[in-house]
Amino acid sequence: MGFKIKVRSKHESHEALRDQMPSLPFKGVIRLGSTTSTSVVGEGFVECNTVEAIKNSACKRRMKTCFEDMGVITADWHNEVGVFGPEDYPIVAKHRLGSRGTGNYLLKTPERAKEWAKEKTNIDDFIFEKYHNFSREYRLYVTQHECYFAIRKLRKGGTEDKYRWRFRNDDTHWVAETNPLFEKPSCWSDIVSQSCLACKATGLDISAVDVKVQQEHGAGKKTRFIILETNSAFMLHNKDLAATLKIVPIILQRKYDAAH
Repeated sequence: MGFKIKVRSKHESHEALRDQMPSLPFKGVIRLGSTTSTSVVGEGFVECNTVEAIKNSACKRRMKTCFEDMGVITADWHNEVGVFGPEDYPIVAKHRLGSRGTGNYLLKTPERAKEWAKEKTNIDDFIFEKYHNFSREYRLYVTQHECYFAIRKLRKGGTEDKYRWRFRNDDTHWVAETNPLFEKPSCWSDIVSQSCLACKATGLDISAVDVKVQQEHGAGKKTRFIILETNSAFMLHNKDLAATLKIVPIILQRKYDAAH
């Protein structure tokens, strides 16, 4: 007897995932950003992404704390804007529950940071991190063990100047590894390792991890990167959908085998 894997998500791009998800000999569910409880529990039931892990990833403060605890390479950050010195600017203010670039503010100077702080009545809802103007951004679809798909984000021409410091989904082209424009960084294996560690740090079983990279050229120069964030409610289309359909049963089987 087979049980179809349940999908807990409100994201419109996940309907195809829900329709095409295969069956397993045990009951399982994958959560993609959803913290809705499920009535299917008990012995033999397996979850891909627990509610607690999704909460860790959804809150930037919790996520950054998880990163610190596991030694994930990420931007220096603080809960208070005043901790940064003049040499640390520019910095980015991020709403702890912001998503898709919403709730992010680039603060270029200490003076601007003070003005911004005075304007906000909910400043305690923000974290603050050092801004790295790295030239490339990638998204790796990972489990705690491997990267199963990857894309590079390329900014569309004509993006307004006020948005050029960040990548927004509606101003972005996405290219896969098979595209010459992907240009895999020289430290790719380290990026994959850190992305999987970020996934593990938050407790997620599957995640899309955003990474900023500065590719350096010349003798003695080393490529640098930072992990931006983990995403448990990532969009799925075409090839990334097919890859996710393949990996989810593997994740659930691993967890089932570990428990039995």
